Amino acid sequence: MVRFAASQARGNGEGVGPFAVRHVMIGDARVNYVQILAAPIPVAPAWCFLGDRLVVALSPQMVRSHLQRPADAKTLADDERVAALLSSGDVTSLSYNDPRGVAKLLYSYLQFGATMGASALEKEIGLRADLSKLPSYSAIAPHIRPSIGVTRRLSNGWSLESHGIMPSVS
Repeated sequence: MVRFAASQARGNGEGVGPFAVRHVMIGDARVNYVQILAAPIPVAPAWCFLGDRLVVALSPQMVRSHLQRPADAKTLADDERVAALLSSGDVTSLSYNDPRGVAKLLYSYLQFGATMGASALEKEIGLRADLSKLPSYSAIAPHIRPSIGVTRRLSNGWSLESHGIMPSVS
């Protein structure tokens, strides 16, 4: 498969084709990936065989992270909320999003935005805002939890479940 894709990547014989199939060794694992050359695409689909498993990711860096993960590291299945959703055995897909890191970054910018907004409100319409009322991130952080979604195949269709602090479609 890799040889066929590589032959297709050569293009029309005039040099660079629309994509390149490349590989890199990470430890003992050969990681193959496709780098799109025709346009600036932010993914480079990657894969490798690891014993009886196929590891697939959006980039070789993601495969590297998986390969270098300690053998005793916990997985999503060790999370009690995920384990509870998986316990029925009928889950066909799972999505997991932990927004805490992004929320911490965005909250720092929110503080600047609130200060600018308060100044503009007071200047434009005379509304005075007390900036000390904006809670600290440490007061908000305990309420930010991962969002978990599952898809189940039922006898009469599909079931989509989303568990999190914000409405979403998983």
